[in-house]
Amino acid sequence: MKYAWIRQHRELFSVTAQCQALHVSKSGYYAWVDRLESPHARIQHAVRQVRAQAHSIYGSRTIAVSQRDQPELEAACRNTVAQAMRTLGLKSRLVRRFTPTTTQADPTRVPAPNVLAQDFTATASNRKWVTDITYLATTQGWVYLAVVLDLFSRKVVGWAMGPSLATELVCEALRRASRHAARRRRPAAPQ
Repeated sequence: MKYAWIRQHRELFSVTAQCQALHVSKSGYYAWVDRLESPHARIQHAVRQVRAQAHSIYGSRTIAVSQRDQPELEAACRNTVAQAMRTLGLKSRLVRRFTPTTTQADPTRVPAPNVLAQDFTATASNRKWVTDITYLATTQGWVYLAVVLDLFSRKVVGWAMGPSLATELVCEALRRASRHAARRRRPAAPQ
Protein backbone atom coordinates (compact mmCIF):
# COMPACT_ATOMS: atom_id res chain seq x y z
CA MET A 1 0.00 0.00 0.00
CA LYS A 2 2.83 2.39 0.87
CA TYR A 3 4.71 1.49 -2.30
CA ALA A 4 1.66 2.18 -4.42
CA TRP A 5 1.29 5.58 -2.76
CA ILE A 6 4.95 6.36 -3.45
CA ARG A 7 4.58 5.39 -7.10
CA GLN A 8 1.44 7.51 -7.43
CA HIS A 9 3.11 10.63 -5.95
CA ARG A 10 6.66 10.25 -7.27
CA GLU A 11 6.28 13.27 -9.55
CA LEU A 12 5.37 15.54 -6.65
CA PHE A 13 7.92 14.26 -4.12
CA SER A 14 11.21 12.45 -4.48
CA VAL A 15 11.21 8.70 -3.92
CA THR A 16 13.89 9.06 -1.23
CA ALA A 17 11.88 11.62 0.76
CA GLN A 18 8.71 9.52 0.53
CA CYS A 19 10.51 6.34 1.62
CA GLN A 20 11.95 8.16 4.65
CA ALA A 21 8.56 9.66 5.57
CA LEU A 22 6.78 6.30 5.27
CA HIS A 23 9.60 4.33 6.98
CA VAL A 24 10.25 1.96 4.08
CA SER A 25 13.51 1.16 2.32
CA LYS A 26 14.25 2.61 -1.07
CA SER A 27 15.59 -0.76 -2.27
CA GLY A 28 12.34 -2.41 -1.16
CA TYR A 29 10.34 0.11 -3.22
CA TYR A 30 12.42 -0.48 -6.35
CA ALA A 31 12.21 -4.25 -5.86
CA TRP A 32 8.44 -3.88 -5.67
CA VAL A 33 8.41 -1.78 -8.85
CA ASP A 34 10.57 -4.33 -10.73
CA ARG A 35 8.61 -7.34 -9.46
CA LEU A 36 6.13 -8.84 -11.88
CA GLU A 37 2.49 -8.52 -11.01
CA SER A 38 1.05 -11.51 -9.20
CA PRO A 39 -1.25 -13.80 -11.21
CA HIS A 40 -4.18 -12.60 -9.11
CA ALA A 41 -3.35 -8.97 -9.92
CA ARG A 42 -3.13 -9.83 -13.63
CA ILE A 43 -6.54 -11.52 -13.43
CA GLN A 44 -7.99 -8.46 -11.71
CA HIS A 45 -6.52 -6.25 -14.43
CA ALA A 46 -8.03 -8.52 -17.12
CA VAL A 47 -11.42 -8.46 -15.36
CA ARG A 48 -11.38 -4.66 -15.25
CA GLN A 49 -10.41 -4.48 -18.92
CA VAL A 50 -13.14 -6.88 -20.13
CA ARG A 51 -15.78 -5.13 -18.00
CA ALA A 52 -14.76 -1.76 -19.40
CA GLN A 53 -15.11 -3.12 -22.95
CA ALA A 54 -18.57 -4.51 -22.08
CA HIS A 55 -19.78 -1.29 -20.39
CA SER A 56 -19.86 -3.00 -16.95
CA ILE A 57 -22.59 -5.46 -17.90
CA TYR A 58 -20.76 -8.82 -17.98
CA GLY A 59 -20.81 -11.26 -15.10
CA SER A 60 -18.15 -13.78 -14.08
CA ARG A 61 -19.14 -16.44 -16.61
CA THR A 62 -19.01 -14.13 -19.63
CA ILE A 63 -15.82 -12.44 -18.44
CA ALA A 64 -14.09 -15.83 -18.06
CA VAL A 65 -15.09 -16.76 -21.64
CA SER A 66 -13.92 -13.38 -22.95
CA GLN A 67 -10.57 -13.77 -21.21
CA ARG A 68 -10.04 -17.12 -22.90
CA ASP A 69 -10.89 -15.58 -26.28
CA GLN A 70 -8.35 -12.75 -25.86
CA PRO A 71 -4.81 -14.22 -25.67
CA GLU A 72 -3.28 -10.95 -24.39
CA LEU A 73 -5.34 -11.22 -21.18
CA GLU A 74 -4.71 -13.49 -18.23
CA ALA A 75 -7.26 -16.31 -18.44
CA ALA A 76 -8.96 -17.77 -15.39
CA CYS A 77 -11.86 -20.04 -14.53
CA ARG A 78 -15.24 -18.64 -13.63
CA ASN A 79 -14.76 -19.09 -9.86
CA THR A 80 -11.46 -17.19 -9.90
CA VAL A 81 -13.03 -14.41 -11.94
CA ALA A 82 -15.96 -14.28 -9.49
CA GLN A 83 -13.50 -14.02 -6.58
CA ALA A 84 -11.62 -11.21 -8.34
CA MET A 85 -14.91 -9.40 -8.97
CA ARG A 86 -15.82 -9.68 -5.28
CA THR A 87 -12.39 -8.34 -4.31
CA LEU A 88 -12.80 -5.41 -6.69
CA GLY A 89 -16.39 -4.82 -5.56
CA LEU A 90 -17.80 -5.43 -9.06
CA LYS A 91 -21.23 -6.87 -9.78
CA SER A 92 -22.82 -7.74 -13.08
CA ARG A 93 -25.62 -5.49 -14.21
CA LEU A 94 -28.71 -7.40 -15.16
CA VAL A 95 -30.36 -6.34 -18.36
CA ARG A 96 -33.97 -7.36 -18.15
CA ARG A 97 -35.49 -8.81 -21.24
CA PHE A 98 -38.50 -7.03 -22.65
CA THR A 99 -41.74 -8.65 -21.58
CA PRO A 100 -44.79 -7.48 -23.45
CA THR A 101 -47.52 -6.01 -21.33
CA THR A 102 -51.13 -6.96 -21.66
CA THR A 103 -54.00 -4.63 -20.99
CA GLN A 104 -54.83 -3.61 -17.45
CA ALA A 105 -58.44 -3.84 -16.39
CA ASP A 106 -60.06 -0.43 -16.08
CA PRO A 107 -62.19 -0.48 -12.92
CA THR A 108 -64.36 2.39 -14.21
CA ARG A 109 -65.61 0.43 -17.22
CA VAL A 110 -68.40 -2.10 -17.08
CA PRO A 111 -67.35 -5.44 -18.62
CA ALA A 112 -69.29 -6.81 -21.57
CA PRO A 113 -71.93 -9.38 -20.65
CA ASN A 114 -70.98 -13.05 -20.96
CA VAL A 115 -73.39 -14.03 -23.73
CA LEU A 116 -72.02 -17.55 -24.16
CA ALA A 117 -72.32 -18.40 -20.46
CA GLN A 118 -69.62 -21.07 -20.88
CA ASP A 119 -71.66 -22.89 -23.58
CA PHE A 120 -69.05 -23.59 -26.27
CA THR A 121 -71.21 -25.79 -28.48
CA ALA A 122 -72.50 -24.43 -31.78
CA THR A 123 -75.17 -25.93 -34.03
CA ALA A 124 -74.18 -24.11 -37.22
CA SER A 125 -71.27 -22.25 -38.73
CA ASN A 126 -70.81 -18.53 -37.93
CA ARG A 127 -73.22 -18.61 -34.97
CA LYS A 128 -70.64 -18.37 -32.17
CA TRP A 129 -67.20 -16.82 -32.40
CA VAL A 130 -64.57 -16.54 -29.70
CA THR A 131 -61.44 -14.43 -29.72
CA ASP A 132 -58.11 -14.37 -27.99
CA ILE A 133 -54.99 -12.22 -28.03
CA THR A 134 -51.44 -13.43 -27.49
CA TYR A 135 -47.92 -12.21 -28.12
CA LEU A 136 -45.10 -13.93 -29.97
CA ALA A 137 -41.33 -13.39 -29.98
CA THR A 138 -39.93 -12.94 -33.50
CA THR A 139 -36.54 -11.97 -34.86
CA GLN A 140 -37.92 -8.46 -35.38
CA GLY A 141 -39.18 -8.17 -31.78
CA TRP A 142 -42.50 -8.88 -30.08
CA VAL A 143 -45.68 -9.01 -32.12
CA TYR A 144 -49.28 -9.32 -30.92
CA LEU A 145 -51.74 -11.73 -32.52
CA ALA A 146 -55.55 -11.52 -32.31
CA VAL A 147 -57.48 -14.59 -33.50
CA VAL A 148 -61.21 -15.22 -34.09
CA LEU A 149 -62.38 -18.87 -33.95
CA ASP A 150 -65.68 -20.29 -35.14
CA LEU A 151 -66.93 -22.63 -32.40
CA PHE A 152 -68.80 -24.85 -34.86
CA SER A 153 -65.84 -25.75 -37.10
CA ARG A 154 -63.12 -24.87 -34.55
CA LYS A 155 -61.29 -23.08 -37.37
CA VAL A 156 -59.68 -19.67 -37.48
CA VAL A 157 -62.00 -17.35 -39.41
CA GLY A 158 -60.10 -14.12 -38.84
CA TRP A 159 -56.80 -12.93 -37.45
CA ALA A 160 -54.58 -9.86 -37.30
CA MET A 161 -51.03 -9.16 -36.19
CA GLY A 162 -49.50 -5.89 -35.05
CA PRO A 163 -46.78 -4.27 -32.97
CA SER A 164 -49.17 -2.95 -30.31
CA LEU A 165 -52.04 -4.27 -28.28
CA ALA A 166 -54.47 -1.57 -29.40
CA THR A 167 -58.21 -1.97 -29.98
CA GLU A 168 -57.57 -1.68 -33.72
CA LEU A 169 -55.83 -5.08 -33.68
CA VAL A 170 -58.97 -6.87 -32.46
CA CYS A 171 -61.21 -4.82 -34.74
CA GLU A 172 -59.11 -5.86 -37.76
CA ALA A 173 -59.38 -9.53 -36.77
CA LEU A 174 -63.18 -9.20 -36.47
CA ARG A 175 -63.41 -7.39 -39.84
CA ARG A 176 -61.48 -10.22 -41.49
CA ALA A 177 -63.74 -12.79 -39.82
CA SER A 178 -66.89 -11.02 -41.01
CA ARG A 179 -65.50 -10.77 -44.59
CA HIS A 180 -64.69 -14.48 -44.46
CA ALA A 181 -68.22 -15.29 -43.23
CA ALA A 182 -69.78 -13.07 -45.95
CA ARG A 183 -67.81 -14.88 -48.69
CA ARG A 184 -68.93 -18.25 -47.40
CA ARG A 185 -72.63 -17.21 -47.38
CA ARG A 186 -72.65 -16.10 -51.01
CA PRO A 187 -73.63 -18.79 -53.51
CA ALA A 188 -70.98 -19.82 -55.98
CA ALA A 189 -71.08 -18.01 -59.33
CA PRO A 190 -72.52 -20.11 -62.17
CA GLN A 191 -69.98 -21.44 -64.57
